[in-house]
Amino acid sequence: MLKEYISRPDLGGGIPFSGNDLNPIGNGVYDNTSQDDLTILNNRAGENDHFTRLLAGPVFHGVERILRHIKKPVPSDPENQAAENNLFHYSDSHLISAIDIAGTAIASMTPLVSIIILYFVQNLGYRLAILCACTFAFSVCLALVTKARRIEVFACTAAFASVQVVFVGSTSNSR
Repeated sequence: MLKEYISRPDLGGGIPFSGNDLNPIGNGVYDNTSQDDLTILNNRAGENDHFTRLLAGPVFHGVERILRHIKKPVPSDPENQAAENNLFHYSDSHLISAIDIAGTAIASMTPLVSIIILYFVQNLGYRLAILCACTFAFSVCLALVTKARRIEVFACTAAFASVQVVFVGSTSNSR
């Protein structure tokens, strides 16, 4: 059952194992002979939204391939530091902190960017089109970066759109 979970993303797994020690020629980690040896020790803390899963999954594994050339592996034998090892340690708390910072940056920049763009556009038709596009982008970001329910996404998007409409109405008369 654990083998099924680890190998299938639709069940919540999809954890890629790579390296010669995990998949040697002729005897892979998923073979029936080593199936009982697999275990998951700890569940990852933090949010479990689409954004977090994207950054902690495929994006992290892509960046990790680059970091392997920079970062030093963890020694497998503390007494023998010169021993060859292919094991790298990445702190979950650092990864979750970086994801939280990225989410906060997106949350703060989306409204600001839309207001700045709307300030510099003169044509009212273009401003309304930009307002629609920014509202759509805001709702998509809100749905992907948070675990908000649909009603919460709808309420926040309506509030965001109303602020933008007031901004467009007040600045189009004064310009």
